[in-house]
Amino acid sequence: PQLPNNFFKFPAPARLKAIQHYINSFEYKQTPTTSFNSHKFRPLSRIMDTAKMMIYSPQPIKCVEAVFLALYLTAGMQDVERIPLSFKTQEDDKVHQHIVLLVRYGDKYGAFGISRRTDLMNKEFDYDNISSIVENYKRAYENHMHTVLKIRIGLPV
Repeated sequence: PQLPNNFFKFPAPARLKAIQHYINSFEYKQTPTTSFNSHKFRPLSRIMDTAKMMIYSPQPIKCVEAVFLALYLTAGMQDVERIPLSFKTQEDDKVHQHIVLLVRYGDKYGAFGISRRTDLMNKEFDYDNISSIVENYKRAYENHMHTVLKIRIGLPV
């Protein structure tokens, strides 16, 4: 994966599209281990350093690492609000955890993320409120025979 030239000079709508495309270009890491430090409870500056490492040394990533990338690539954008959204689900006897980054631009919401399932990753900026995008994810999980155990909406970053 490679960011387009002059990425940080793109106007907001083009930059948001480029972020979706860029995150989609990463391979999803299937194994439980991560290639990068994926601890969420660190200072934001350390998370940003991890995102920079992912850009300069791309490797397959997991969902939390995609959120780190999205945080870094949306940093400093005007009229953009970023909110982590995590899910805890159960399929048969196995519990799964997933995270995406909700992004509000103007009066619409979308999301950035990566998953093995296309309906559990990026969402276009077509949603009027947080509850509608959360409901879309919830339906997607149910379509994949997952029981949603917990949904956690974080504070704006």
